[in-house]
Amino acid sequence: MHDQTQDSPAQATSDALVLYQSHLDVVTTAFWAGDFDSVRTHFKLPAVMRMKDTARMIEDWTGLRALFEDHREGLSRMGATDYHRLATEARFVGPEQIEGCHLNYLVQGGSLVITPYLSRMVLVREEGTWRAHGIETDIANTELYALGRRVTEHLEAKRRALKSKRDHNAKD
Repeated sequence: MHDQTQDSPAQATSDALVLYQSHLDVVTTAFWAGDFDSVRTHFKLPAVMRMKDTARMIEDWTGLRALFEDHREGLSRMGATDYHRLATEARFVGPEQIEGCHLNYLVQGGSLVITPYLSRMVLVREEGTWRAHGIETDIANTELYALGRRVTEHLEAKRRALKSKRDHNAKD
């Protein structure tokens, strides 16, 4: 396997940007088509999803599906008919990891639904596939509704089960 960290800085940055944009394109297409199974193959869990006003640790595929469904539903409610994510920068921070930024454009027809916002993401390569390992955005969840009811219900059920298990173990 070629180690991009040994390339010239310009070449490594160019390669990182191409890989980062490719990841964005594949995931965005699958996301907008409602293809959770394809989206899932491009994520590494656990992962933290951070927004200006909230953050959630997504630990399992059920939680990721809830995030996927909430985010997709929220964008549709906002009137978005398309979603474009354009890489603005990316760099290798190791042979198997890329850090990058991208602008998000939510559109309806040819018009913006909201002002474009910036996101940062870390990609890690596992088994030849680049996977997102957390995303941070410069927009509030109250403006985008990505972390909605399904994610909250899933996390609350996990907390209750863990508490119940701890309570049960404490009695023993």
